[in-house]
Amino acid sequence: PLHISRDSASGENIALLLDNNNTTAGNEIGILFRSMVGSTNTDFEIFGKANAANDMDLVFQSDGSNERVRFTGDGKVGIGRTNPAVPLDVEGKIRSNDSSSNDYFEIFCDGSGQGDSYIENTSNNIQIKSAYATSFSTSGSAAMFIDNNQNVGIGTSTPLAKLDIQGT
Repeated sequence: PLHISRDSASGENIALLLDNNNTTAGNEIGILFRSMVGSTNTDFEIFGKANAANDMDLVFQSDGSNERVRFTGDGKVGIGRTNPAVPLDVEGKIRSNDSSSNDYFEIFCDGSGQGDSYIENTSNNIQIKSAYATSFSTSGSAAMFIDNNQNVGIGTSTPLAKLDIQGT
């Protein structure tokens, strides 16, 4: 029913402009998707919301006014967070699955040019690896390891007791 098209090879290629000329922080302009299920509306809304920094956040809401995701004007993403404090700010649990294994995740931390440090879960064993060599590990090896028997190894990926510390 509605087809908007623009053919432009250079510059901004805006085909649809939604404009709210209110200059007050907190004003919004958006799109509402609504569907009737029985006698109840189900809603999903995408809108821009002016913030106090004379900038705009992109907000996704569902089920009325329940905010789900926010992209701030300064590049932060909040999932379940209306005011993300860091580049990715998540309220609640985070799950990551590798398609080849259902019990796999990795969280990488930038090693400032020295390589990555990370937390890894493989085969129900948790490893904390460091990009930096310490007296407990060599670069890239397990600094801390928790196996599926709840044995904790520091400086070893094969702990032999509930707490197994290797090194000095």
